[in-house]
Amino acid sequence: MINYLGKFLPDLSSVMYPINSLLKRDTAWTWGVPQEVAFKEVKVMLTSTPVLAYYDANKPTVVSADASSFGLGAALYQEYEEGLRPVAYCSRTLTETERRYSQIEKECLASVWACERFSRYLQGMEKFRLQTDHKPLVPLINSYDLDKAPVRCQRLLMRLMKFNAEACHVPGKQLIVADTLSRKPLPDGGGSSTEEVVTAYVQAVVESRPITRDRLDAFRQATMQDGDLQTITKYVADGWPEESSHLSHTLQSFHAARAHLSAADGLLLYDDRIVVPELLRKQVLSQIHEGHQGLTKCRLRANLSVWWPGIGRHITEVVKSCRFCQENKSSQRKEPLMPTPLPDGPGQKLAADICDHDGKHYLVVVDYFSRDIEIVHLRSMTSLHVIAHLKTIFARWGIPFELITDNGTQFTSADFKQFSVAYNFKHTTSSPHFPQSIGAAERSVAIAKRILCQPDPHLALLSYRATPHTATGSSPAQLMMGRQVRTTVPVLSKHLVPSQKDYSTVRNADRKAKASYSYFYNRRHSVRQLSPLQSGQRVRVKLDGVKGWKTSGKVVVHAPEPRSYYVKTEDGFIARRNRRHIQQVPEQTLTAPSEVPVIATPGAAGDPEAIPVQSSTRPVATDSPPGCPGFMTQRTLAGRVVKPPIRFKDYVTI
Repeated sequence: MINYLGKFLPDLSSVMYPINSLLKRDTAWTWGVPQEVAFKEVKVMLTSTPVLAYYDANKPTVVSADASSFGLGAALYQEYEEGLRPVAYCSRTLTETERRYSQIEKECLASVWACERFSRYLQGMEKFRLQTDHKPLVPLINSYDLDKAPVRCQRLLMRLMKFNAEACHVPGKQLIVADTLSRKPLPDGGGSSTEEVVTAYVQAVVESRPITRDRLDAFRQATMQDGDLQTITKYVADGWPEESSHLSHTLQSFHAARAHLSAADGLLLYDDRIVVPELLRKQVLSQIHEGHQGLTKCRLRANLSVWWPGIGRHITEVVKSCRFCQENKSSQRKEPLMPTPLPDGPGQKLAADICDHDGKHYLVVVDYFSRDIEIVHLRSMTSLHVIAHLKTIFARWGIPFELITDNGTQFTSADFKQFSVAYNFKHTTSSPHFPQSIGAAERSVAIAKRILCQPDPHLALLSYRATPHTATGSSPAQLMMGRQVRTTVPVLSKHLVPSQKDYSTVRNADRKAKASYSYFYNRRHSVRQLSPLQSGQRVRVKLDGVKGWKTSGKVVVHAPEPRSYYVKTEDGFIARRNRRHIQQVPEQTLTAPSEVPVIATPGAAGDPEAIPVQSSTRPVATDSPPGCPGFMTQRTLAGRVVKPPIRFKDYVTI
């Protein structure tokens, strides 16, 4: 303190010579009369002019306050050209009750008490700085909600509201004067009135909490029986170890929150929230999740009244493992759009689908490169009839490298598999109940229906082929045949002459268009990438439009198609599902699935649905992964057993 204020003391070195001479190495330490006289003279110099400046209401004012384990110290400064000069000092000893305050409560008490002692200088000022070496106290004074502060601090901060203080943090090694005064306080500080007021306020707040007295007593008793909380209460009163490594593993989590902890009326508090003992945490977690609200609302509810280390993680585990919440969870958020890459040329990648219009069925085939479509009327829905029309299209435009379809029976039969092998093209099926995975075909079906409902469908189809596509900038006819086709619209003859198309321009236009599609789709649906699933992982399955994740099971294997998995339910069914229709759940929330033989049955939209049957039935071709047996017998949703006619014997595999 002498060194800190020495610049205001004239001839200080001469006065301090008897004391400083004792610090020399070759001098024996002897405190005699010269040293005592020098010490008393320095104390007089520190408390008189020119060290103490006269108060000037026009100069910026600073209050410095600090608290030790047994006392409070403060100093009032004003800013001069040479720096801060002291105007007044004060200190007092803490009472026995105040010594048991937590550190943040002691620091708050020091700040409030200092402002009140210097109130004749501070009251009515537009603003002054309040220095403290306790960093968590700064937001508590400047911006923290009063009702969120520790209970004792609430009452103290109410008393501070009559001052326009702006708290700022100063490292302890720079808060010299206040720190020195707090370590040698005056024995009589008149702090009993503050103690009584704060104690009365704490009791009033505790009694007004929305909790029954019996419940509060149960928390007190559990706190008394919790060894960790009793140790923390002792640290709050007596001070924390300097390093958290000196604490046990269970207590280290409290060390980071030590600035928020306080003790009142037999309870340990985190700000204005009760610290729940270990014995009652499971019960409190159950009560927090009453009403089965989501994760965010459960956390907000906990933030109102209770706390313990890791409460956020524990709430997350409870909410995610809740069976009711899992079953009644809304559909999962859509994943980012996966645009299909543009093939190298026309006719290399096709998509096919079957639609019905005006009581008739049509086969719609679209080329991924040119967007050209073929519409064929189907007189029969058999697989052989569909294959015959596809052969005609292949004869006209060539055999593609890949054909993508849905899981309709016409495309999953043994005949179609033999057709794909004979014509040497790759046959890919889309994810069941997920038409977005075959968006090109679904969009072409919509175009085909609009064409078919017109008076002259052939002219409408011709107009479509002659119109440039927005994604490629070229018409399907130009990309498919290398020339424009003649329509009823007048056109110059030179536009009908075949010409070489610059495919690089088409690719750039297609890439920009798909990037735009992806951007707006992802933004509109707030997409989120779902985590991949592992074989054997417990899941729940729900289709779009179905209420509740009622079907539970486990992942069998990742399907070859992107974002697609084979899932085995607890009833023994195996079906392929898109990742969006699969919700991963914790292991402990589901019972082990029964080991029942499985069959995958094509549904109305070609979806393989599995049913349990007797092991003596004959196997049939299914959409199951390798190693998963299928069976001939099928069962409807009503429970009726259906045996396929003999004409479907082509589905049988040995």
